[in-house]
Amino acid sequence: MSLATRASTALVGAIPLGIFLVWAAVDGGYPPTLWMPGALALLGLLALLLFGVPQLLRTLPRVALAGLVLFAAYTLWSALSIAWAADKGEAWDAANRTLLYLVVYAIFLLWPWRARHGAMLLAAYALGVAGIAATSFVTALYADDPYALFIGGRYSEPVGYLNANCALFLSAVWPAVFLASRRETPWWLRGLFLASAGFLLQQAVLPQSRGSLFVFPVVVVLYLALVPGRSRSLLALGPVCLATLLVRDSLLDVYSAARGDTLPDALVALEEPLIGSAAALLVIGTIYGLVDRYAPLPSDLARLGRWVLGIATGLAAFVAAVVLLVSYGNPVSQAQDAWDEFSAGQEFEEGSSYFGANLGSNRYDFWRVAMGEFRDSPVAGIGAGNFATPYLRERESVEEPLYPHSLPVMVLSQTGLVGGLLFGGFLGCALAAVWLARSRRSPLGHAVAAAAVVTFA
Repeated sequence: MSLATRASTALVGAIPLGIFLVWAAVDGGYPPTLWMPGALALLGLLALLLFGVPQLLRTLPRVALAGLVLFAAYTLWSALSIAWAADKGEAWDAANRTLLYLVVYAIFLLWPWRARHGAMLLAAYALGVAGIAATSFVTALYADDPYALFIGGRYSEPVGYLNANCALFLSAVWPAVFLASRRETPWWLRGLFLASAGFLLQQAVLPQSRGSLFVFPVVVVLYLALVPGRSRSLLALGPVCLATLLVRDSLLDVYSAARGDTLPDALVALEEPLIGSAAALLVIGTIYGLVDRYAPLPSDLARLGRWVLGIATGLAAFVAAVVLLVSYGNPVSQAQDAWDEFSAGQEFEEGSSYFGANLGSNRYDFWRVAMGEFRDSPVAGIGAGNFATPYLRERESVEEPLYPHSLPVMVLSQTGLVGGLLFGGFLGCALAAVWLARSRRSPLGHAVAAAAVVTFA
């Protein structure tokens, strides 16, 4: 690869990544004064790619090109919805955000990434988010008023929104676990990635996002199913989950402390377990990297290890299922009870952990209103970004959300069946393109792509 190509690849990767990390560190990039300048920079980068290297578009596989065209059509449809939207300003703003997402997707789709470049991007993202999380926690630890960084006892920084805060940390766990498990990663970095994964998972507990309790196990299964090297994945993921389990009491104590008057003490008490956990994972990951690099297991022994790990994982899943059945009874009735709690609206129950509260929230009411708007305008929708006013008119809660808090519900209610088909077609083509490209990739390239898809999931 020529020096010019290397420089171009570094530029194409560094500009979006730098913008993403700035957004992550400052309110999640939510204010228009933050995301609009970044969007203009990314739009300029895409224009340079299209006009400077026009052959990129012609070299795309058909499925990938179809996905890009469908996403562009969805973006155009969102912009057209300004014409029939009741709140045209919100529709314009939403169309601009959709254009930003299209630009980001196009940049990473068009550029011909090599496996090691993809791995380096994942590494930079994981370590960047870990650095942001560490800085934010240290800020809370030494803040004059740490309560300002919590909402209702739940950690809200650096993003400023509880569930998004948890999602940010969890999104970086998977690249960190992946790179800690790979022989291609320098051995002296594998401990750092393992420690980062553990720290990020522990920080993801502090916002106490109940959705993460449902999502995390699903993504674990996806990771083990999609990323090659299941034994490697388990050897990295196991210590990360175990370390988090060992410090869970200190993590969960922060919630009740933040709802009382002992938050500074709880944060100080958490500092030592976090440092000890990170140090232990650093050592474990480094030893794992050294052994893996300089004394790889014989193939027969490695195959035996995979069988043992597979059997152990299956037994653990079976035992967990039995324990759940014994503890909670019939899963069908439990699911019905959970749905009844969810649809009844927000009825918060005071407790030592937000995780232990019932499933009641106002999201069911958000979705009810949004889907009612979809039934009234099923083909074209009510216009991109148009939810706040209908909800104020039809609500049964005291909340005033700007969004329905569900991507599928938002797409259907605001852009109708046309938008739903365009966006669903884009997602289908994008995932199909990843699947069809497996045979053309190196083993590392296949693994990097799978890790990126899991991060997306």
